[in-house]
Amino acid sequence: MQDPASRYVELEPRSGLVNVKYSGPIGEQQAYYLMHSEVGTVAESYKDRGLKNCTYRIGFAEPVLEKLSFLHGLGFSSPEEMQIGSEKIRPAKLLEKMLASQPDDPDATINDCDIIKTEVIGMKDGEKVKYDLDVICRPVKEWPKLMGAQVYIGGAPAWAVELMRTGVINKVGALAPEKCIPPVPFFEEAAKREIYVRATKTVLLGTKDWDAAMKKELVDQGR
Repeated sequence: MQDPASRYVELEPRSGLVNVKYSGPIGEQQAYYLMHSEVGTVAESYKDRGLKNCTYRIGFAEPVLEKLSFLHGLGFSSPEEMQIGSEKIRPAKLLEKMLASQPDDPDATINDCDIIKTEVIGMKDGEKVKYDLDVICRPVKEWPKLMGAQVYIGGAPAWAVELMRTGVINKVGALAPEKCIPPVPFFEEAAKREIYVRATKTVLLGTKDWDAAMKKELVDQGR
């Protein structure tokens, strides 16, 4: 993450746990800090526009989070080699292999849901404003055997290439997405794959004291 001094700060794994209100069907879940590319690219892309803080969190259902925490506590997330008898193993790789060896359920129906939530707070036209963007990613009719995450992770680069082919993306070089992809055409391509982007704008009426207003959302009102 970055702090107001515009420097990168290293955090403890799975720290920064907060409750996040996601769209349906997920609802409220706990989310924690995670290292992800956006923290590097977005922070650099917008630093000349006054960006002060950039963080990334990921949320899981509570039963999943409990299992992950248990495995992490046992050391199964460690990438370091350890000696067991005559063999050297990496616990994280062992766990990955064990998960991959689990049998598939032939009668299972894929009905997962990933939500990408972006919260942006800043100044626009001299007024402080907050934007919340939600993208709900679920299996689609065209690819019924793919999970929602597979649709957007694999699909986004694919339709970005299509935008390059048609000349909508015309920048040259190795660039972060926010530096070269026009948002609206990209969102239009996403909608063709049943991935819809929803945006909500929030402004304060009658005052400009955002700090005081945000404290009202805390249990103890920040007192």
